[in-house]
Amino acid sequence: MFQKSVLKNFIKSFNIPNHKDIVKLVTKVGNSGCEANFPRKDKYIAEDANGAEFISLLAKFLNWENYTREVKNDLDMTQSDLTKDNFSFVSSEELVIKKKIEKVGTPLKEWDIKINYRIKTGFNEAFIIDGAKKDELIAKDRKSAEIIKPLLRGRNLQQYISSKSNEFLIVSHNNPPVDINEYLAIEKHLNNYYKKLEKRGDKGKTPYNLRNCAYLKNFSNEKILYPEFSSSSLFSFDKNQSYLLDTSWFIDKGDKFLLACLNSKAIWYYLGFITSSLGNASLRLKKVFMEKLPIPNIQKSYIEYDKNINHLINLSDKMRYKRDVKFAITAIDNKELYITEFLFAKQRGYVDKYLGHTDLNLNFYKTIPYMEKYICMLLKNSDDGRFVYGVNLDNKRTLLIVLDDDLIVSIFIQNNKKLQKQIKNGRFTKIEKIQFGETANPLILDCPAGSCSKAFWRQTESLELLYQKLNSKSISQEPFIALVDIIMNSKEKITKFKKHFESLSAVGKIEIKEEIEKLESLVKESTTKIDSLVYELYGLSVNEINIVEDIK
Repeated sequence: MFQKSVLKNFIKSFNIPNHKDIVKLVTKVGNSGCEANFPRKDKYIAEDANGAEFISLLAKFLNWENYTREVKNDLDMTQSDLTKDNFSFVSSEELVIKKKIEKVGTPLKEWDIKINYRIKTGFNEAFIIDGAKKDELIAKDRKSAEIIKPLLRGRNLQQYISSKSNEFLIVSHNNPPVDINEYLAIEKHLNNYYKKLEKRGDKGKTPYNLRNCAYLKNFSNEKILYPEFSSSSLFSFDKNQSYLLDTSWFIDKGDKFLLACLNSKAIWYYLGFITSSLGNASLRLKKVFMEKLPIPNIQKSYIEYDKNINHLINLSDKMRYKRDVKFAITAIDNKELYITEFLFAKQRGYVDKYLGHTDLNLNFYKTIPYMEKYICMLLKNSDDGRFVYGVNLDNKRTLLIVLDDDLIVSIFIQNNKKLQKQIKNGRFTKIEKIQFGETANPLILDCPAGSCSKAFWRQTESLELLYQKLNSKSISQEPFIALVDIIMNSKEKITKFKKHFESLSAVGKIEIKEEIEKLESLVKESTTKIDSLVYELYGLSVNEINIVEDIK
């Protein structure tokens, strides 16, 4: 175990002027008989972490203020708790929380998103204008409005929504190069700075053009904005095609579920483990750290899946079935899966010449949206190359879901002994690289006590009870998104009320003040609900929540 007191004897010997002395300090600890036997710093620090960040991490562990504070308590942890990507000195209780969050979440780097940096002009004085100048340029030439966009700085970014800015950016981009001759008023404005524009390094085809920006079009998306340096969660939703300046970043999709998680206490707590911190308790949210952030990529909605499945199971025999309309019924490994009326009818034996797989009760299809966590294997059919997910039903039988790209072409039950023979003789190839382990619990374990017996997939009542239980236990993105909408709408109303507050009568001010207080209370209540939902996502206990919230 590693003890803080081991370092205490060395503190007085160092003035800690730079990170090299910190490295020497840790190396001496490793050679001093400490059981942890710390090796060189470069073996454990992430490749992208610089010396200053290493100092910050170590200083945080030592509880130093300006690197001189007395060390008071021992810290019990094993050397194996330190990894190349996560070099954090924390208590065993905190380490459990950290590992829980990492186990449940998917790193943002694996999400279908991009994290991008601010825009660079090379000469802000020319390209950044205020509201009055914007109005003047548009009054002279209406076409100017095409390349004048809202601009936000780090100071404008707040939790959920940003404060209004009176700054705008002339986006005479280089993707492809804007022809400034088509914007005469703006050209005349930029001519006032032409000599300096010509000399700057960050320019495009002409001095009037900004430098190339590979992600320029993403500024037009709904997106999530955040400052690089912050002492609290300040992730904002942007729907105004705003551009960013200063040390600010944006996530190129306006995902409100992700926004809710990012602004939660649990995620801010976790960021404290993986980011570098500054002397004023601010965290530095560099891209390399944010990409490691583990957020659960849960189902967007079960309502749509339930609606589509109810439509399918109510299809009549001997009717005409649509072949070209796809109905989403689940998502596996972040990929939405569909079925058509015709494919469903084939599976049920409604279509002539197809026997179908009638071993499954119709009500079993209601459980399909909740199958991901019961998946125990991924196979590939050697005959047609189709992928097949295997769901553990009762440790004796496996439900096989056969895919053709994103279409479910067949769903049927296979005896495990027969399935193993098919794998052995080469009909199916086992795909090893899959996040679902073969230790997945069987679906039957989630049947309400006493309601499921042998072949429960044939029993209408048992399946209805199972569906109700799975539905009640499952969390989708919908409640998060609904709460985010409440917060954003409330904050926008508060901003509007405050803007006109001084122009109101005395009675009007009293009424508006009461409305603002109600809205602020609603924001606080909704924020607390989001925190609770996120704690539930990660499976944190009451004691662990108290640690996150620093409740003594």
